[in-house]
Amino acid sequence: MYVCVCNAVTCKRVKQALHQGKHSVRDLRLHFGFESCCGKCNRHMRSMIDEHRQAMVSIAAGNLHAR
Repeated sequence: MYVCVCNAVTCKRVKQALHQGKHSVRDLRLHFGFESCCGKCNRHMRSMIDEHRQAMVSIAAGNLHAR
């Protein structure tokens, strides 16, 4: 699925960038080399960033409890 139709950025590419350490919409834009066009992708990218952060917190919490 496309996150940003204007720049042909897919969910898969955003997830890969998040795993590579991108932490904000600005980081993602710089990573993909585009400026905001219509801005419709901002909300979806923020949502994906939040989901990624929550997943990382859950993983970290699980690792702490496993010790």
